[in-house]
Amino acid sequence: MNLVKRILRPTAVDSTQLTYQQIILVIIGIAFVIRVAVILFHFSLWYPWMGDSNYYIQIARDPRVLGIPAAPLAPVKTVGPIYPTFLIPFFYASPSTLEALTSRVIAVRLVQLLMDTWITCMMVQIAWRLFGERVALITTVVQAFDLRYIFISATISTETLFIALFVTALWALLKAQSEAGYPWYRISGGILGLAVLTRPIPILFPLLLIAVLLPAMRRFRRELTGLVNLFAVMLLIITPWFARTAIVTGEAVPVVSTAFNHFWMSTQPGLDDSSTEDIQNRRAEEGLMDEQARTSGNVYVSAGVRNILRDPLPWVWDTLRRTGLAFLRPYGTIFAVQEDSPDFGTTLQSVLHGEAPLPALLSISGFWERLLMYLWHGWGVVFGLAGIALLLAQRKMQPAFPLLAWILYGTAVSAALLIEPRYVFPLMFAFTIFAAYASLSAWDWLCQSRARGLSAPAPVPPAA
Repeated sequence: MNLVKRILRPTAVDSTQLTYQQIILVIIGIAFVIRVAVILFHFSLWYPWMGDSNYYIQIARDPRVLGIPAAPLAPVKTVGPIYPTFLIPFFYASPSTLEALTSRVIAVRLVQLLMDTWITCMMVQIAWRLFGERVALITTVVQAFDLRYIFISATISTETLFIALFVTALWALLKAQSEAGYPWYRISGGILGLAVLTRPIPILFPLLLIAVLLPAMRRFRRELTGLVNLFAVMLLIITPWFARTAIVTGEAVPVVSTAFNHFWMSTQPGLDDSSTEDIQNRRAEEGLMDEQARTSGNVYVSAGVRNILRDPLPWVWDTLRRTGLAFLRPYGTIFAVQEDSPDFGTTLQSVLHGEAPLPALLSISGFWERLLMYLWHGWGVVFGLAGIALLLAQRKMQPAFPLLAWILYGTAVSAALLIEPRYVFPLMFAFTIFAAYASLSAWDWLCQSRARGLSAPAPVPPAA
């Protein structure tokens, strides 16, 4: 009851009760225990779940490929160096038994659940700084029990580490803007550089923030100088890897080479769901491969631009369609399903057509976990958009603009590549904070409306 009162009542309670900070710490502690339980009991096997997990483990076992190795070793160019480097202490010495491999994968998961708990802490700090303690408390409750993050932290993939780094960089940026401290801009830039070397999506994000402030340079001179500091430190962090990748590929590559391929694939309707053989055939049809069956980044970009200019309207429609679908579905549901479980979509169709009873759907492995993920995701997206609209209408968006900018930037960059639920998942923490603000605003409005109704004078009965 104390927690409910703290969220729903705008007035402070007496000093004998728990403070907001204490309640939040208790919830985060409970969240940590839940995450440990999920890792130890639901993800007790070695299976790393993601298609590229084995590749990350392979790099960690032989880190020479992160440099400029001699043949026959192939240098890494499709992933950033930070996540494989994080895995090195766990996998550098090859495990000799399945039990040893299982223990190392579980160890990675336990460290990643610490990162996931850190994500919750940073989100609470951001929400408190922008909107106050009540929104921070709602953010804590929602994020602490968000199964999407819990299940994703159990996979050998970059999501958890990337989000932990990026949300920390964003917190440092907001701290720098509110306290006018150049050191915090530089700290933010350093952490952002590490995030870019984990996943390169935010590499141009500082330029968007700078571009927005340029028209009002006189008013925001200090902020612009700070953002230039941020961008410079970020470049300092990523330049060595940029130079190394340019040497091993022979072309300028923005951290990883897959961005070029993804851009070209986004101009091929239906190709994102095709097999590797279909993709290779399409490359051959467009004459994109050289004598060694390789394709350079410049060739991918030129071919993609040609495809768009040849028929732009279908590309625009397909991009909008894929973007909408990416936001409709939560990322993480696949990790709640056992490998031999019946297909959820097929079973649902059978139930809808009367070919199977409802219990057949409810008994599917991970059904309730998936349902909770959809509920959390739906609330976050719908109320998040409502929170954005409300802040814009109230003209209170300026302090929270970096959150909005991240949503817009991340959506635009992902849409230009191969947008899917996985690629928009790093935007969800911003949606959650905006959704918490919208939910509390809606509750306060209902309370005020009810109070006005109770205080209104009773109607005078007409005279007889």
